[in-house]
Amino acid sequence: MNFSPSQIDGLTLVILRHHGNRFDIVACGRLSYDGETLLLQGDDGDRTVTDEEIAGLQTVTAGNRIKACRGFDFFLLIGESA
Repeated sequence: MNFSPSQIDGLTLVILRHHGNRFDIVACGRLSYDGETLLLQGDDGDRTVTDEEIAGLQTVTAGNRIKACRGFDFFLLIGESA
């Protein structure tokens, strides 16, 4: 599903990197849209979310088996670690 920044403003996101048989959390927090930029605001500071990343967002559903996704509205998988 394709989301616009205004649709997901205020929701939560976890960004994960697949590493072997586990998923490492790269960043997580609340999404904030100021009308121009979508930011992921987390404990480690703010991070701009790109249009490509927005297009890759997946909704966390009740059947999601990735433990790191629990408690979040969306997740994003990024490149696998070596």
